[in-house]
Amino acid sequence: MTNGTINPTDLTRRFMLDVTADGVLFIRDTQVGEPRHKDALPIFSCDTYETARDLQILHCRRQYNGTYRLTHPITYDDLGNVSQMLYASVQRLLAAKADARG
Repeated sequence: MTNGTINPTDLTRRFMLDVTADGVLFIRDTQVGEPRHKDALPIFSCDTYETARDLQILHCRRQYNGTYRLTHPITYDDLGNVSQMLYASVQRLLAAKADARG
């Protein structure tokens, strides 16, 4: 993230959002070397855990087993759309925080 913007294809930020084929969204901290879930693909990254968590809460339902599943079913072909959806949400979150600061 630079100057309030974020590149949706940049997967180098600290907190990685990984998604499985059945839509479970995981957050992992790349700085502490958290491993990727065996069935998950990285689709988005954030600079802060707070932002990653906000995205998870906005777009997922909490399951009984404690995981978070995207509210809309996805296929492999939808991964780009999911990245764009997360990107749009980050832009809205950044704008709302900027407005709150005045």
